[in-house]
Amino acid sequence: MITVSAAAAEYHVATNGSDGNNGTRDKPLLTIQKAADLMKAGDRCIVRAGTYRETVTIRTSGADENLITFTTDGGNVVITGLDEVTSGWTAKESGVYQTDVDGPVTQVFSGTTMLYLARCPNAPLNDLMNRSWATAGQGTDYDILVDTNLPPGNWDGATVFIWPGHRWYSKTPKTTGYQPGTSLRFDPPFQRSKGDAYHGTVDVHRPVAGNPYYLYNSAAGLDAPGEWFFNTQERLLSLIPPDGKTPQRGSIEIRRRPLALDITADHISFTGFVFFAGGVQLKGNDNRLSSCEILYPDSLMPNGSFSGGCSVQGDGTALDHVRLAYAAGPGITVRGNDNRILQCVMHDLDYCGGYYGGVNVSGTTNTTIDACTLYRTGRDIVLHHKARGLRITGCDIFLATMLNNDSGATYAWGTDGGGSIIASNWVHDCLGEAAAGIYLDNFCSNFYMHHNIIWNINGDAIRLNSDSLNNLVAFNTIKNVNRAFATFTYTGRIPTMLGTRIVNNNVITPYEQKDPSTFVQGERGPLLRSNFDAAVDAAGVPVSGSAAIAAAFPLDEFPTFSGQPRDVGAMQSGGKPWRPGASWWKTDIPGIKPMDLSYSPGAGGFPTSGLRLWLDGDHTDSFEMGFGTTIRTWKSRTAGDERSLTGTDGITRESGWNGHFFVRFDGTSAVRAGTFRTETGGYTLFVVARSDGTGGQWQRLFSTWNGTMHDYQPPNCSLMRPDAQKPQPFPARLFFSSAVIGRSLEAVVIGGQAEIKDKITQCFNGDIAEILLYDRSLSPTEKMTVQMYLKKKWGLE
Repeated sequence: MITVSAAAAEYHVATNGSDGNNGTRDKPLLTIQKAADLMKAGDRCIVRAGTYRETVTIRTSGADENLITFTTDGGNVVITGLDEVTSGWTAKESGVYQTDVDGPVTQVFSGTTMLYLARCPNAPLNDLMNRSWATAGQGTDYDILVDTNLPPGNWDGATVFIWPGHRWYSKTPKTTGYQPGTSLRFDPPFQRSKGDAYHGTVDVHRPVAGNPYYLYNSAAGLDAPGEWFFNTQERLLSLIPPDGKTPQRGSIEIRRRPLALDITADHISFTGFVFFAGGVQLKGNDNRLSSCEILYPDSLMPNGSFSGGCSVQGDGTALDHVRLAYAAGPGITVRGNDNRILQCVMHDLDYCGGYYGGVNVSGTTNTTIDACTLYRTGRDIVLHHKARGLRITGCDIFLATMLNNDSGATYAWGTDGGGSIIASNWVHDCLGEAAAGIYLDNFCSNFYMHHNIIWNINGDAIRLNSDSLNNLVAFNTIKNVNRAFATFTYTGRIPTMLGTRIVNNNVITPYEQKDPSTFVQGERGPLLRSNFDAAVDAAGVPVSGSAAIAAAFPLDEFPTFSGQPRDVGAMQSGGKPWRPGASWWKTDIPGIKPMDLSYSPGAGGFPTSGLRLWLDGDHTDSFEMGFGTTIRTWKSRTAGDERSLTGTDGITRESGWNGHFFVRFDGTSAVRAGTFRTETGGYTLFVVARSDGTGGQWQRLFSTWNGTMHDYQPPNCSLMRPDAQKPQPFPARLFFSSAVIGRSLEAVVIGGQAEIKDKITQCFNGDIAEILLYDRSLSPTEKMTVQMYLKKKWGLE
């Protein structure tokens, strides 16, 4: 028996059509949905230019070789979740206009500009990552927010958008018991905790003074152009137009449909569409989305939840040449196997700073993200918990962690990568507090991270928290970062990086190989080979005579070139510079400078600009001595600010460190250095220290405190001795810490904790030879100059 397939049909849709037509070119349909209801495997729908106010729902599948295809005729086709407000507007006081509309109202637009639900503090339109925040004050806790600057008016029932505790993510309780200029109560209160198995007794989620927040969804906050509020009981929409002019009928639009495209089927293809203020949901296998734009896929609800969004659920689906932007929650959530994101541009995602990730591929298998441009997210750009066989390659990834703290451009926790590859990417300009580049948090294993170029990171270029097993970090080039590498081990666990190899990286920033916060030490530490700084040009290519040339440690995964060893770093000498990211997209963002990796070792003199504190144990003229070896004052060598630190009992000046004098702290005392800067900015700190003793827990070498948060949380900074929970003797070494932004330098304490105003605790038991504190982030060359000076002087390896 011979089966003959019916000929594929072609349907046309136009804004002047009719769903009573047959869908031919001359008699087009009115809605895309009508065409979708008629189509079968192999059929094609051509949509003419215009705006279509509908949710296209597809439940009929195509076939492997006969996709159901939707495309445009080349014009601008917009499928939107918005409807126009056609009722008239009435002018009220203070520039407010009102009109009657049916609810609910979750999102409001003026043209293509999204307006803000009334809030305080106000925020500029068209900058979703702007940190227009207030700050919680002393007394803030699980059930209360204290702030003497709380605005006037009735904010009961509004929503508090707060980044609590360590600021890993935001939360949105309602307000009750509101008292202007005093406090408000969280409804519901935050859950009280005595800590957990990983963080000990510290509750990292507890609201504290210094946490950022803003209030929204109250008529009391309607006071700025571009803000709106909807009274659900009176069905009354109030807004202040962005331009201050009376809104015309139809000029304001409100979101009526969560989704613009809802596919629960296989083998469906969409090409050339704009999905505006409506989500895209692809449930099924082998679906395609090409050359499309998805703008404002979700809406932030008045209660802090989200409606809409963009998701892929199934196997074998591909997005290519897709622009996705302006998402309150995750930009896109991917679940399933063998899905692909290719040549896409995704930006301004997770603008609510939740624990979502701009591109969330958690739990997937064999997901590919290739040749994409990914930037501007509240927290992580790619979140990949429990993803196996992931490939992030050839991408330009930048401006991660713009709202949150302690996250990365790529981030996972507790993940066996199963051979996942993060390679040949640019990762740069992540300038939030403690923002990392590539971040494998605790219990991650079996990842390959190679040939990435990483620069301008305010935190760590590559962080591998313990346990970090069988990971490979090779052939990367790193410059202008706080720290090149870092690790952290949970309280009570044994640090381990067994099987991890960190080799052949051109590290153009100082780092301390023997620092246990850089690498796990001893027999459980990683293999370290050929990680050093070497001369390169602006593109990172080794220049003639560079130490990087043919200096790579051999790896089975990367064979030699005709028997010639590879170069250290991401680029090979004589090679052509490459540029990752979507080839069709150009970014021009203020403050983001073109990549310049140019470096020549040893260039430049000793930096003095921004040097605020220079305490030298060997500089005799800096000391006024008391009886014997006791110190009355210890004066800074800094020109123009030669402040004197008053000595106390338990701090003495001794001799015999590489032929030099040094200062000994006996664990009972510390010295205050005062305040150098109250506003936030960058800093760089060098400390040469050692200890033959032990003493109490959490001893500080250096600490600052502005009166909020803990001294180890921004905007403060602290430096602890190694093995701070269970102090052990440690040999002489150089400690280093820096940040590009976000740190004040208040109430500085040397050799103790600054956090208690009238009392110094957690004092250091050991020796400090020299301290240099700068009020700016030094360049890599400057850092290395200071590093070489200190190492030579104090006989450090």
